Amino acid sequence: MLNKTLITCLLFLFTSVALTAQQTKKKPKLKELPLMFLDGRALSPGEIQTIDPEEIASLTVLKEEYALKHYGRIGVVLINSKRATREEYQKYFSSRSPEYQKLLAETQGSDETFTYILDEEILKKNYETDLASIADSTFKSIKVVDSLTLANTYKVTNKSAGIVITTTKGPKPQSSTSIKYKFEPQLLILSPGNTAFDPQAAKDIEAQNKELRASAASLPEGLKEEAENIQLMRRSATSFISKLDFFKQVTMISQDYLAYRFFERFPQTLILVKDQKIDANITLAQFADAEKMPYLLLFPSVNITKGKTGYIARIKAQLYERESNSLLIDKEYQGDDQNPGFEFMCKEGSLNCTLNNALSTLLREVIQAIAMNNATLKAEKLLRRERSTFIRENIYPESFDVSLLRKAVPLTDKSINLENVYQCLNSPKADKFVAFFTKIASEKTFKDVADGKKDRNVNIISKENIPDKALFNEIPNTYAYIVKGVKSNGRWFYKKDKVTYFEPEDNQQGKLEYLYNLQKWGYFKKESTEPDTGFWHGQLFERVPDLRKDPKWENYREMWRTEEKENRDYIGMYEIVASVLRSEKEEQEKAWQDSVQNHIFAPFYQQQIRSGVNGIKAHSPVLTSSLLIYSKNKKYILNPEEVKDANGSTYVRYFLFESATGKIYEWTYFSPYQKKKGNVENGIMDNLNKITQWNYSYDTLDDDSFWSNCVLLKENGMYKYLREVN
Repeated sequence: MLNKTLITCLLFLFTSVALTAQQTKKKPKLKELPLMFLDGRALSPGEIQTIDPEEIASLTVLKEEYALKHYGRIGVVLINSKRATREEYQKYFSSRSPEYQKLLAETQGSDETFTYILDEEILKKNYETDLASIADSTFKSIKVVDSLTLANTYKVTNKSAGIVITTTKGPKPQSSTSIKYKFEPQLLILSPGNTAFDPQAAKDIEAQNKELRASAASLPEGLKEEAENIQLMRRSATSFISKLDFFKQVTMISQDYLAYRFFERFPQTLILVKDQKIDANITLAQFADAEKMPYLLLFPSVNITKGKTGYIARIKAQLYERESNSLLIDKEYQGDDQNPGFEFMCKEGSLNCTLNNALSTLLREVIQAIAMNNATLKAEKLLRRERSTFIRENIYPESFDVSLLRKAVPLTDKSINLENVYQCLNSPKADKFVAFFTKIASEKTFKDVADGKKDRNVNIISKENIPDKALFNEIPNTYAYIVKGVKSNGRWFYKKDKVTYFEPEDNQQGKLEYLYNLQKWGYFKKESTEPDTGFWHGQLFERVPDLRKDPKWENYREMWRTEEKENRDYIGMYEIVASVLRSEKEEQEKAWQDSVQNHIFAPFYQQQIRSGVNGIKAHSPVLTSSLLIYSKNKKYILNPEEVKDANGSTYVRYFLFESATGKIYEWTYFSPYQKKKGNVENGIMDNLNKITQWNYSYDTLDDDSFWSNCVLLKENGMYKYLREVN
């Protein structure tokens, strides 16, 4: 069995982090490997294994409706090779510069002897995608310089020509003080050095290696993620995994765990892996300088030995810091083959458990060492301490006014107890508030919380070890939450949010700890202890965005389509307001739909069954409840329904109610869809998406072309696709 931690690693790196791509309400599950294309040509499974990761310029993953619509598969991976990408930018630059075109012709299309300088930065490797992304909207100029100018100006002496390109983005800012890194924290993890194992473990290790090689050939696809650090981490993992073996799992597990833990608080973290060992002739300082890495994590040796009760892993680890030119960690870690549980879970008694146990201690110490020594993290820690002091001395003891809170929250809402409020912040205009609540809750289990209906999202912070079974029987009993409110058009809207169970030392400390969350909710100005008036327009009071104006709209159009449609009537409103209005609208729509079903369609079907005129012997809804499809004006209401004929066969047929006349028609654009016994497929989405865009999450279908051309079209004064049935 593959190491579960490694599988988690692969999923993390190849599906990115749940960060950026938003989700539609329902997503189909990926049941087959993604379809892969290299420079537009479909690849067979065998060809995929032959791709050299170093020759990949970029990967784009198409998912959901777009991939299904255009390729007939849920997962599609588009791979662009460096060769094809190179041809792309060469063609563009040739159109912009006759001098470049001439130089390229002289070298028969090869630019290996050129040095590209983009916005004053000398490009050395893996730059193909950057150059290919230059378009008319960002291009400013291109200039060819000879080798002498290249050497004198840019200190490049081994190339025949320089290609100097400028864009509207301009050069990257240069630091005049100490070394600044684009990503924070930033760490490079290398392959293990010397490896050895007990001969009795040889068979298990070889089996592991075979399974690892097989898994590397069928990796899950990743999201098209805009964040550069995610792309870099995935790229380094892609290259590394192609040479993965049992011992190199140490490197991959380390990347997965450290990226996961740092990413919780630092979205700009960068944890790279490299299949390389440091040559004895160079120092760690020289290697770190060459790689431009503030931290290196090395494993000089990894050994598997046989103990009295099972196998033992001994991992020698070193954590090098570039700034201090010192080893923050330099020792050996041991792990037995017992399952450590949770994040390092593994099969009891397996070789993988030995690695996981050793790494579980090592990697936590790596995090601690970086946090204690990293200048950026130390500065952030100091700032948090100063902000906590401000909250403790200036916010917590202040008297507060709950009049706005009482106006917003009705006494009928039993999920909020106004007696438990201990601080309330009101906006300067008295049109918003954030109230803080805490109480000692009765003993609860995880099941109690999961089954409870008063809180949607709950955060549980426990001091217990997660593997401890007792944790699942009892959770911390300090219960805290906020209620935030907004006044809009003379009406108050509110939301209970940030529900948390945790374990403070006492009640007063609990109130303070929960109040400290103001720091991460944008209460203070950047790098300051001064309150920010922007807090009242920040993350607690976000507005509904117009996704069509998002810079990533073109990339995520298909994925965001449903959400964008749902948001359209609420753009610019506070999310708190929009959420309430959506719920009210849903209740109104549900009442209206029930009325239509009970007073129009249900009597119609019963009459049809009694008359036997249209071959309807029985009927049932296509879903758990009746499905009604209509536009906002509700002039025409389409009802797909399962009906049985005299032979007992079940078909999906479409019936339409015309509000103006009260008539009911059968819509005949599609032939009745015969359902197969035991098959839930009803053909509705397949049919409708041939002529419009629709799915079950759509509130309304507002496609004028659909209604006018496919439903209400007339010929010679008669409906073409509607047959009156009542």
